[in-house]
This record gives sequence, structure tokens and C-alpha cells, in this order.
Amino acid sequence: MIQDAIGFLAVPAARVDAASASASIDAAEPHGADDSVATILSGATHHPGQGVLAAGAFVYGPCPMHVLDCPEGRLVAVNDAWLAYFGHVPSHVLGRTPDEIGLWRAVRSGLPEDGAGRESGIGAGSSRNEDICRVTVAGGGERDVLRTSKDCLIDDRPHQVVQLVDVTERRRSEEQARQRATHDVLTGLPNRLLLDDRLNTAIATAAREGRQVAVLFIDFDHFKRINDTLGHAVGDTLLREASQRLNRVIRRQDTLARIGGDEFVVLLNGLRAAVDAGHVAGKILQALAHPFVLEGHRVVANASIGISLFPGDAADAASLLRHADSAMYAAKSQGRRSWQFFSAETNERALARSRLESDLRRSVLRSEFVLLHEPVWDLQQDTLGGVVTSLAWKRGGAQRVASGEFMTVADEIGLGESIGQWMIDTAFAQVRLWASEARLAVPMCLGLTARQFDLPLVDGVRAALLRHAVEPRHIEFSVSEATLLIDLDRSRDIVSGLREQGCQVSVGDFGAGYSATRYLRDVPLTGVRLGSAWSRTMRDSRADQFILRTLIDLAHAMGLRVTAEGVADAAEADLLRALGVDAWSGALVAPPLLVEEFEARFDRTRTVVPFSVRRAGEAPLAR
Repeated sequence: MIQDAIGFLAVPAARVDAASASASIDAAEPHGADDSVATILSGATHHPGQGVLAAGAFVYGPCPMHVLDCPEGRLVAVNDAWLAYFGHVPSHVLGRTPDEIGLWRAVRSGLPEDGAGRESGIGAGSSRNEDICRVTVAGGGERDVLRTSKDCLIDDRPHQVVQLVDVTERRRSEEQARQRATHDVLTGLPNRLLLDDRLNTAIATAAREGRQVAVLFIDFDHFKRINDTLGHAVGDTLLREASQRLNRVIRRQDTLARIGGDEFVVLLNGLRAAVDAGHVAGKILQALAHPFVLEGHRVVANASIGISLFPGDAADAASLLRHADSAMYAAKSQGRRSWQFFSAETNERALARSRLESDLRRSVLRSEFVLLHEPVWDLQQDTLGGVVTSLAWKRGGAQRVASGEFMTVADEIGLGESIGQWMIDTAFAQVRLWASEARLAVPMCLGLTARQFDLPLVDGVRAALLRHAVEPRHIEFSVSEATLLIDLDRSRDIVSGLREQGCQVSVGDFGAGYSATRYLRDVPLTGVRLGSAWSRTMRDSRADQFILRTLIDLAHAMGLRVTAEGVADAAEADLLRALGVDAWSGALVAPPLLVEEFEARFDRTRTVVPFSVRRAGEAPLAR
């Protein structure tokens, strides 16, 4: 019965009595084909009051509704909301099928695509049906509607009552929610969730077809430096533009996903040969080689890529990703801007790195680090002229690991800043203690990694000087020549900031294959340090002696103190003295010592030189 159909469709309607409903319907002159809607719908029941209420719900319902006769499927009644929604007039639609007036554009889900055939073919015994379809509304726009229909009898003839509810905004919100759940917000690429799903599907397909699947794990080299120097907005722009370049390299059937930070994964489907994955990796590196122009800055974004293969390297998605990650770290260890296939060897290195990261995180929580102090001997005063302080890690509580073996990893996993801060605080506290006891008031030199040497360092040092009440003249920082020359303008700002506070700044590995003139003029340094390689090679090479003498003279001409590092025996010391160095350190003086050992051997109250060095005679190139 029609009132059952109307009630089943759950059309909202005001509560009215039969008389008022009948009067309202008569006044409104609702639209019907041969009779009024009230007549058609009222005739569907033996209870006039219920029929009138059903007609009122139909006419005044807020949702578009229409009635079709069966089996022809022609419109015999429409309500006012329907006419307003579609922009039609009754004379244009009544007596015609939805197909004839082009009502349905496409069925979106659930039922056959021919909407009119679906409705007209349903008999009186059918149950309620629902689907979502797209319609053209008044003004020409397209909307999605939930189409709900119910069969009924009117004058003992089968009809169908159809209600339409606009769900466009709801579907848009649902689609946006699905997009957010499966795609990266910044780049719009698939995220880890969607990548896992596609990777599992690719593995299953490749297993059936006897093909291979490749996973390429891409990690940008030195991306944090870009964020720190140019800002996160520039870094985000770089990731978006880089993702567009990467998408142009891969095929349509492949997947590019961003799984976090500057890490991307490429899934290559259905490969015939492993070498094809290497070719794609090479194309990716070429695509990234061209500089990006970001807010006026030219940025080069090199990357390291690790490759794993199904079924050769692993049989499941998680293992493939893990092995590709391992191979990526192998590529980084071989000089970066390269790609590397996974192998048992790279896996072992990855496991070793994983253990290293785990031990480092635990040691940071437990402060399992120590400072080692290496004396610097002043040749002019023939006394202790300073101390070079380095960081060591008591891995496992006993094994001592030099900073060069773990600080790069610490920087990459985000521990470098906290470890560096511990080193500065501990060193400054030691300097303050020595100065207060009037025993070892000599400059302490702290070596900086490339990641530590950044503008925030200036503010951090200023705060540490105040916190520990240390005289800045007792603090020296050393940075490698390679790090200094990465960005000369930035280096000048950092060094100037440290000098303004009263600290000294020297450059290490002086003359190690770089042009030594420009930055000595532009950056306000206080000294240079000759690496141990010079000490090893100059003894047997007059050419190296000549080069070294030139570098030392250049440094002196610019008012810089020259310290030779890694001096192992008296012969090297004699030659360096003859060439004009100001001070030296190394095994000839003493190895790096713990604070207790250092204090036991070097004290301002001691007047005895702690080692024996014969004076230089007629050494080569003597001054």
C-alpha cells in the first residue's frame, strides 16, 4: 500500500489531521498525469485519512520524489521538491520515462547501470532497493543522489515510489577522508598504508605470472641541512617538486609513495630482469641531478637508493622494504648519490647499523659518553699551550668508540644535537673547574661535526658560556675545511658569531686539497690545524715540504696560529719546527687521555717538559 511505501522511505512530514491535510492538498493542486496526486495516492488505501496523509507527505516532503507506473516506467507524479531540484515543469516530464528526459547520468554503486530499466522492471512483490546515481540538476550541474525505491499498489496496479536524497557533500567528505587515510598530505602521493596494499597485490600477481617486483628505497642526501638553512617551507616545496620529477620517471603501472620525511619508495611491477630496476634507479638520480630553484635559491637534491627484489631477496612486503632500506644505507656508505642492490653483505651492515642505533639511543639516556683530552704543546713557550677535547662513547659500558665512528649515525637518527650539547656542557664545566683551581687555564678546543656547525650553535654557545660562567678566551672550536667551504657566507656568519663572544675558531685539515686563500680572507678565523697526513708525507717529499711551508707562511701572514696534529716522533717534530709551526699535538706529546690521567700528567705547577725533543738543526727548508 502507498502509505506503507511512503513510511518505508522515511519521508519527513509534519503531523496533520486528515481534514487539514486534505484541504492543503486541494489548495496546492499537486501535479499528476491523469488525476491529482492526492487522488492517485488516496486511492491506494481503504482508509481515506491515511491516504490523505500519505499524499501530504509526498507533496510537501523536502526530498525530491516521483511515482512510476509499472511495467512501463513512466512518471505519473512528481512533488514540488523534485521539480525545483531538476528544474523541469510538469508538462515536460509527466508521462515520460526517466531515460527519455535524461534523468540518470550514471549509476554509482550497487545495481545495473540502466536506471530506468531497473525501476520499470520491478514488480509489486519486490523489496526496497537503494543505489547511488549521478543526476543533472537545475542549472546544469551534476550531483550524486541516494535513490531509494519501494513498490506499491495504486488502484490495484503496480507502481513504484522513488525518493532522492542529495549525498554529494557527504560523498565528497568521505572521499577526502579516504584520501587522507591513504595519501600523503604534502605531496598527494600514496602513503605507507596504500603502498603496503599495492605491494602485497604486486607480489601475488608476480608470483602467478613468474615475474619480479622491485622496491626502490630513496632517501635524500643531507636533506636536514636544507631544512635548517633555508627553512621547512623550502624543504616542503623541494619534496613536492622532487615527487613530480620522480613520477615522470616511472611507468603508469608503478607506484611512487612517500613514507615519511624525505623517504620515498618506488614499487616496480612485473619486471622481467633485475637490471631494469637499476636502470630506473639511474634515471631517478639523473632526474634529481638538475638543481631546483626554490624561492630564489638553487638547491641540489641528490639521493641514495637501495633496491630489493621479489622473489630473490624476500617473499613478503615487510622484508622487501627492510632489505631495500638496508641497501640504501649501503649506498650512502659508498659515497651517496648512488644506488645499491640488496645482498647478504648489505644486510649484515644494516643489522650492525641497527644495533649501533639501538645502543646509541640507550647510551644517550644513560649519558654513556666521556671526554678525552689531548695536550697541545706550545713551541715558543715550550709549555702546555692548550688541549684538544674529543668525544668518545663507552659502548656497552666498556668499549671506547671514537666520535668519528658514531656521530654521523647519531646525526642521521636525530641524536647528534643532544650528544653535542652534552659534550659542550661537560667540556665547559671542566674548563670552569680547571680555571677555578688555577691549574690548567689553557684554551680547550672542541671539534665540531658538519651538522653541529650551524647558526643555532652561536646561541647555544652563548647560553652555555653564561650557564657555566666560562671565560670565552678559554674556548676554541675547530671545524673541517670541507665543512667550512660548503656555504662560505653561512660559515662567515657562524664564525663571526662565535668570535663576537670571545671564542677562538680554527679550521682543521688545513690545505687538504682545497683552495686556501679566499676563506682565510673572508672568514674571521684565529688558527689553522695541519692534519696528520702532512706529518706522514712531508718527511720523504721535498715537494710536500715546500707546499707546507707556503701554507704555514700564508697562515702567519694572515695572523693565524698554526698547529700540527698527529706528530708521532721527534723527527717529524724537528721538521715541523723548522717549517715554522707554532704548536703540535700527537703521540709525541701524549695520546688522548681521560680527565684524571690528563690532570696527573699536566699541571701548571709542573716545570718539567713531559717529553724529550731534540732541537732542530739544519733541517730541510729551515727558516
